[in-house]
Amino acid sequence: MIGEKWGAKEVEKIYNSICHSNNRFCFRDGDNKEYDGYAGNMYITASNKDR
Repeated sequence: MIGEKWGAKEVEKIYNSICHSNNRFCFRDGDNKEYDGYAGNMYITASNKDR
């Protein structure tokens, strides 16, 4: 449905801009994390400015 409206190239561009920006996407690759146990897994991160 999205591809029909914007075209496959635009959808890929939007997807890449969201997924490759750590500030915009909460589901991340554990291989990029420095701590033990994350490698080979995905993880979710969250924050709250109102704390």
